[in-house]
Amino acid sequence: MLHANTEKVKIFFEVARALNRYRVIPILFGSLGLYRVIEKLERRVNDIDILIPDEVLGEKWTQLLKIVNELGFVLKDEREHEFVRNGEIIAFGKASDLVRLAGIDFKELKTTDEDGAKFKELSPEQYLHCYRCMLRDRYRQEKRGSADKEKGALIEKYLHNTKRVRAVAVIVNNDKVLLMHRIKNGKEYYVFPGGGVEDGETVEQAVLREVQEETSLEVKVKKLLYHHMYADIKDEHFFYLCRYISGEPKLGNANESQEMVMSDTNFYRPLWFEIKDLPQLLLYPLEIRDWFIEDMKTNFKNAPRTAALNSSSLRQTL
Repeated sequence: MLHANTEKVKIFFEVARALNRYRVIPILFGSLGLYRVIEKLERRVNDIDILIPDEVLGEKWTQLLKIVNELGFVLKDEREHEFVRNGEIIAFGKASDLVRLAGIDFKELKTTDEDGAKFKELSPEQYLHCYRCMLRDRYRQEKRGSADKEKGALIEKYLHNTKRVRAVAVIVNNDKVLLMHRIKNGKEYYVFPGGGVEDGETVEQAVLREVQEETSLEVKVKKLLYHHMYADIKDEHFFYLCRYISGEPKLGNANESQEMVMSDTNFYRPLWFEIKDLPQLLLYPLEIRDWFIEDMKTNFKNAPRTAALNSSSLRQTL
């Protein structure tokens, strides 16, 4: 089964490369996409589910037919947008289905470049949210039995066994602090810049890389301030105090998040804020915001603070 699904992934790459030539970036979805991200490609997958921009399944349908026909696929079911080649089925859906199903904006998805193909993928957390939403659909559950519930349990087990480390920068410049201003699905809030630690990186190296990608600033890492451990999702967040050296805050040239800046549903921008205004700011995590305000009074002479929390218990409002 592993070999069969590896071949399915290769077929997806082939389709993605063809779509890329027409400036279409597909989303790998369904069981194949899920099993790829949770490393369970040995499990059974029936077909290859691909989400694409709505207009490609609408006014550009003829163009899509031409693209897949040139790859040797023939139309199997126009209503379901299914094509077949040598017994392998690819099925196209609308990218907007993610918003309808689970409130996930496809612009937020991770973009991957692999084997000459550019495509988007959901994270394990996003897949879990999708399957939890699917479980509320009675008609779907009557048709699929326990399949969605079993996949949700697989994702939960994967997340439970996978520890992720996030590196976060607390950049102070005199009486100001650098924050990421976000508006996501209509909700406005702020976060400290940061992201996941990549293979082969130290946490400090990840801090510097994330600062460059998200803010374009040059900073110096000074000391560890806070260590948050989330027992329910196996996450660890390390917050490092950083000294500002130079630069104007703007998204890095290579940062995919630049496309979010003008999005109606997603706004993402680095800005300096007066530290005295933080008590009125919805700065997540609020627990860290409060520690930061308190520790500013002693010029961060405290030893690093550690907290073990559940992500579900974090405060969400002022």
